[in-house]
Amino acid sequence: GISSKDAVNSMRSELLDLPDLLAVQPLPPSMNMVGWITGSTTEAVGTQVYRFSDNVHTSQLTLEEKAILRVVSEPADLSNADILVSLEQNGRSISESDRLGQLVAEIDKGSYVLKLKPKAEAPFLVTLAAAYETRIRSDLALIDAGSCADVLPDLAAGVDFTANAWTIGPTFVRLRSSYLTQQGALMKVPISLAVSSVVYLEVGSALPLDLVRIAL
Repeated sequence: GISSKDAVNSMRSELLDLPDLLAVQPLPPSMNMVGWITGSTTEAVGTQVYRFSDNVHTSQLTLEEKAILRVVSEPADLSNADILVSLEQNGRSISESDRLGQLVAEIDKGSYVLKLKPKAEAPFLVTLAAAYETRIRSDLALIDAGSCADVLPDLAAGVDFTANAWTIGPTFVRLRSSYLTQQGALMKVPISLAVSSVVYLEVGSALPLDLVRIAL
């Protein structure tokens, strides 16, 4: 993960030159809402710009089995880049982030409180990811079974969007480790747009285990 303020500032500096593409929202009161970890969901990843005052902001999290949790906090205002993320259970600290809000923890079944406290009032681009270990093991078993591809599949020969259409991924692709040695342009996906639109593509790894992301 990113471990220095200079690296974070370099990675997120494009936010100063781009219009706001995501609505700024308050931190949700629970991470068990629809779209996050629910009874039928074994993993969840989400990125959102949240607004924070200089107070502690909390969100409840209940897990039905052992899981991996990762939180990545990236400043939307580079003058206020420090934020502390902590995870508590029954008032006891389970895990704390570095001062840049990078946290990863292996946690057991139970109820927890996720706390975020910025050094000053500022918005942050926060990515939250959680996955039950049974799901992680099943994914790894697929890799061991030799089901990974040697090349990237043809994800789309061309996608046409109508004026009111939108889509949210992700599309999962499993590649062999030998693919990592390749360099240069890996793929091209033609997209035909009927109206002016915001197109966002993010390529990354299984975030709960590995923090590897590329936004294009």
